[in-house]
Amino acid sequence: MAFQRSLARLLSLRQSLERQEEMRLALIAGRLASARAALEAAHMQMREFSSGRLTGADGTCGAELQAAALRQTSLAEHLPRLRGNIDELAAAHHAQCLRLTERQQARKILETLRDRRAAAQRLKEQRREQATLDELFLLRR
Repeated sequence: MAFQRSLARLLSLRQSLERQEEMRLALIAGRLASARAALEAAHMQMREFSSGRLTGADGTCGAELQAAALRQTSLAEHLPRLRGNIDELAAAHHAQCLRLTERQQARKILETLRDRRAAAQRLKEQRREQATLDELFLLRR
């Protein structure tokens, strides 16, 4: 019985560790989604710059055109950093998925062990009950 209690504690620990890994995965997935959204927003701004909407030729003063050109240059310099950040987060996401899979496997092993022990205990009880019934039947004869 003492081993079963320690096994239950170990299973509880494994479940807790798995939940922690799930939360880490959700955090990384959220960061990855926001980085992808930031990249998409940057691409949209670049398309607006290239279409000429923000650098308009209809009465825009030189200072505004120069500021728009600076923003476009700054954005062009920022895009590779965003892509690098997405690549890093994607790699972290993949690694976290692997860690979560390992935790799940460890938990499932303990759950299988627990279930098999419970099934063995039930079978032992059934055999004991059947032996008792057999003895009663033989005594009645």
